[in-house]
Amino acid sequence: MVEKMKILLVLTNQLILLIAILSKYGGEANIYQMPLPAHLISCLKNRTYGISPTEYPGEDVTTFCVQEHLWVDSKKIFPYEVAEDTSRWVLRLFEKGRREKEQILRIRKEYRMLTKSERNDYHRAVQLLKKDQSVLPNKYDAIVNFHRGDAIGSAHFGPAFPGWHRIFCLIFEEALREIIPTVTLPYWDSTLDSEMKNPEDSIIFSKLFIGNPDGLVTDGPYANWHHDKGGLLTRNVGAVGRPLDKKDLENILSRRYNHEILNPTAKELKYNLENHHGKGHSFVGGNMGRLRSAAEDPLFFSYHAFIDCIWEKFRIQQMSNGIDPSKDYPNTNDPLQHPYRLMDGFIHQNYTNIDGYSHHFTRDIYTCQEFPTCSPEYPDCGSFWLFCDQTKWVCISKSYKEHLNHLDSTPVVLNTVQNRFEINGRADMDAWVYLTVKVYVTRPPTVNFKSYAIRDGKASSTDVFSASHYQIMSDKIHPGNPKSYSRRRFNGSGMEKIFIQTDGLNYDGTSLEYAIIDERFAMAEGITYVPVKNPGYGVTKVLLTAFDSGGRLCRPFCKRSDTGEFEPCSGAVAIDSSSPLMFGETYADNILSRYEFKQEFPYSQDRGIFIIYYCDFQEVWPWDMSWSKDSC
Repeated sequence: MVEKMKILLVLTNQLILLIAILSKYGGEANIYQMPLPAHLISCLKNRTYGISPTEYPGEDVTTFCVQEHLWVDSKKIFPYEVAEDTSRWVLRLFEKGRREKEQILRIRKEYRMLTKSERNDYHRAVQLLKKDQSVLPNKYDAIVNFHRGDAIGSAHFGPAFPGWHRIFCLIFEEALREIIPTVTLPYWDSTLDSEMKNPEDSIIFSKLFIGNPDGLVTDGPYANWHHDKGGLLTRNVGAVGRPLDKKDLENILSRRYNHEILNPTAKELKYNLENHHGKGHSFVGGNMGRLRSAAEDPLFFSYHAFIDCIWEKFRIQQMSNGIDPSKDYPNTNDPLQHPYRLMDGFIHQNYTNIDGYSHHFTRDIYTCQEFPTCSPEYPDCGSFWLFCDQTKWVCISKSYKEHLNHLDSTPVVLNTVQNRFEINGRADMDAWVYLTVKVYVTRPPTVNFKSYAIRDGKASSTDVFSASHYQIMSDKIHPGNPKSYSRRRFNGSGMEKIFIQTDGLNYDGTSLEYAIIDERFAMAEGITYVPVKNPGYGVTKVLLTAFDSGGRLCRPFCKRSDTGEFEPCSGAVAIDSSSPLMFGETYADNILSRYEFKQEFPYSQDRGIFIIYYCDFQEVWPWDMSWSKDSC
């Protein structure tokens, strides 16, 4: 009887909570706000503790935490099992790497330092790996599929990260050498691109290397690739994120111990290797932009070879300081990342996380060629595809647009975004619907345009659109004190993009869209339409995040159905297919819903908008405001 009373009390409390939610947000609306998962909130707060939004791009933080949350939950959302024959083959490659001892170490070179013959052999080996179906679905995809599913425990978000990926890259290299025995995995030093005015124009993103940077990959050695459990190979290079730069390397290499550069103990983000590595993934975008699909782009392996070379440089420094890198495995409370826990993914009974720290790999198998440099004594970077900037004595990549001129290229701000339209391994835009999102932006105080106010024949120091010229406006609009991060490019046109990213919370799928804002004005607004999973296939739970081109976050506000007013919210929403619909099944539906065509001109209205973003760049993180406490 007592047990029944307890159950009745729980059900009563749940009913009261449901009534409260319905009374606040309405029982008919098919979209409603929801709180973020507790683990995600915890990550956001922990990673920004003691850090102001003026110090660090919020988009980097949210990307990291969302990726961590989705990575941990991915087995529940989109389970994937590795076939037995695939496991046997990969285990054989793994065992070969464990036992191998080269008489002459393989040399992993920077991609642009390869000879033409070496580059062609590498590309041919990767292509043949993709075509070989003796292991299903093919040998390339079979290896790729290990970067999800059973790898969750060891591969990311802990001290096993560099060791796991070291072995993963070695397995890939062993598979290539079964095809062409002389092939060695090249690394992609993204710092050579970070020095460019437009890094997305790097020669790396050309048909000579890994193919085009924008949209579907249609040229180069991997043109028109398709993954067995996903969509077409896609990139959106430069839309968000940025490549690692020299300062990032300096910060990482300034530390002495792994606990200072690896999660979860590396609290200062500027020293965090995995955090920095994530920026490069975001910079490439498309498949590379999300952990589960990242290895579907062959650039993944060259990028992680570079991360591995950075870690090896760090380990060499440790040895010079009397520290044994093979034993410097940080302590962690995460049981999945425990040093003596069996390493996930490679199915070996005697191989643990700390074994990834072994000296064996770079002592017995391979070494990294030094990162390309130049100096007054050696002004040549050693490659036709690089040149030496003698003002700073650094090597810089040439552009694929102008091989000899890295400055003459089109800003990425003019590029559009190609979404993959992939949900749980299926790529089909008919499985998506569109939400209409409105964005308000206050102009940053640091922005200045060459449209000067003139009074009494004298020009002011700021432009005519500045709020500071108008007391009535400056009293109401407070733009905060946003930092102008290095990756934000002020092009002087007045055009700025506010990106809206969606990440499925109960499905595996992501999208990126943007609203175009005229940032000349003290206050501006824009509209965009963002794709999310069609709730006709079951309730859609999704997180929307908005940020500018510098990675500064905007604040979300959701609409109350009882009052029609907007209030602070988390940006996470749940959508079902009941009436009234607040989404369009196609982009055209949203347009026709937003505009009335009864008159001789279209008349716009804001019906159907559930969420808006306010980009006022205040000096507080969105999750530290009221919605994280009680408004959701």
